[in-house]
Amino acid sequence: MLAMRQATARFARPAATRFFPSSMSTRPLAVSVRAAADETSAPSLSIKLYCGNLSWSTQRDDLEELFSKFGQVSDAFVAFDRETGRSKGFGFVTMDSTGGNDAIAELNETDFMGRTIRVNEAQPMGDRPGRSKWSSGEPLALGACLPSCKIGSLSR
Repeated sequence: MLAMRQATARFARPAATRFFPSSMSTRPLAVSVRAAADETSAPSLSIKLYCGNLSWSTQRDDLEELFSKFGQVSDAFVAFDRETGRSKGFGFVTMDSTGGNDAIAELNETDFMGRTIRVNEAQPMGDRPGRSKWSSGEPLALGACLPSCKIGSLSR
């Protein structure tokens, strides 16, 4: 069975013939009706928002409720410390782009749960030098090292 996914029905046969010329001359081609219907709907663009300076008691549902006033929220996340279980004071909300831009304009620098929150478009983490204990230049603590062990023979 030949499985293909194309954005439009009219491009399906030429694409299949191009990639599978010998087998397409004798095989029927079935095109998903849903794929053809998708060409009429506009793509839904989403935006990921950074929410900073959150109250320690802010939960996922609190963010979802706050941002749902501006549009469809597809995801809400509050960062928690793995060891202590305490909120780190920031989170992210993913929602439709129109509502997201409205939320930035309306919610940035406003009071939420007793704190002045910051709301802006999330930026990719990228390369952040100095974040690792191994690359920060800090001395490492070594345990159970024999007296015959020389510094030059150690590796990370």
